[in-house]
Amino acid sequence: MSNVRDYYDANTWKWLVSGTAGALHRELWGPGTSDRNDAVHYVHRRVLDRVTELCPSGRARVVDFGCGVGAGAVYLAEHIAADVHGISLSPRQVAHAERRARQRQSALAGTCRFYEADFCRLPWPVVERVAGADLVYAIESFVHADSASAFFDQVAQVLRPGGLLVLVDDVLTSSGVQADGHPAIAEFQTGWQVGSLLSAPRAVELAAASGLALVSRTSLSGYMRLGRPRDRVVTALQPVLRHGQRYSHWCRSLVGGDALQRCHRAGLLDYDELVLVRT
Repeated sequence: MSNVRDYYDANTWKWLVSGTAGALHRELWGPGTSDRNDAVHYVHRRVLDRVTELCPSGRARVVDFGCGVGAGAVYLAEHIAADVHGISLSPRQVAHAERRARQRQSALAGTCRFYEADFCRLPWPVVERVAGADLVYAIESFVHADSASAFFDQVAQVLRPGGLLVLVDDVLTSSGVQADGHPAIAEFQTGWQVGSLLSAPRAVELAAASGLALVSRTSLSGYMRLGRPRDRVVTALQPVLRHGQRYSHWCRSLVGGDALQRCHRAGLLDYDELVLVRT
């Protein structure tokens, strides 16, 4: 997954300075959101609710598969007495996450630790530190797995029996499955270094082979805001960006992001939350 590492090492700082409200995933304008900060943390609140249900009185152990710059991990550690472990392929992202945790240290009720590793092939020292987790979550990172089966195997290795996986990501709809090879899907996959773009039923099937059973599936697509002013600017710049994508990770990411929006508008992709339990 060196291509994914390079993609994030090259682009993370650009996303942070271009107005991502301190996180790298999409804003979700779900119930209770009133501003961008709420929208960024909406998905984190959903994870938080699952953690508090699992561990209402004890200290939880939580693992973030694909922690980015640590926004989710720090949010959880601010709100509950949890030991939160974040994993990222990108050394630059790990550095950002560690800096964020240090800056917020006085506000943390729990702890944050971050590791540079491939979540499909966790080194044994990391497995030892995070094993027995109550909950693993992956927000817009599962699609980067070069092997969905390896991803679920590693989750199952880390989770305790009865522990939960919360997976939030893009999945193919039935129309998307039938449109395999669609230009917009291909541009999304290339631009965002996507290795595991599956339908939700196929993801659940592969997870079951690793001992993970579906608890719930919720579409979050209606909470996204497509076609914002900056999205329209990116769309207008597509001819230039397509020319530059052979030389620039940044151009490729913007071409892929525009294709992602086209896929959602065409009904080829859904943005789902899958919750699975380790049996």
